[in-house]
Amino acid sequence: MKQRAFEIGVAIMMFGATAMDSEGVGWIIAAGMVIAGAVIAHVAYTLERVEKERKETERRIQQLRKAS
Repeated sequence: MKQRAFEIGVAIMMFGATAMDSEGVGWIIAAGMVIAGAVIAHVAYTLERVEKERKETERRIQQLRKAS
């Protein structure tokens, strides 16, 4: 799920970046898409890292309990 959200964020950012040369209000919408895509991708990446760290911490706790 997090990988999918990351890919969606990158896709939104890509579509926004390709529309940046629009005239009128279009470039503002495109800039918003780039920002929104970056935020979505960053949140998904951060959640994945936090989950990985949580699993590693849990594994270390289990090792310490076995050693005691």
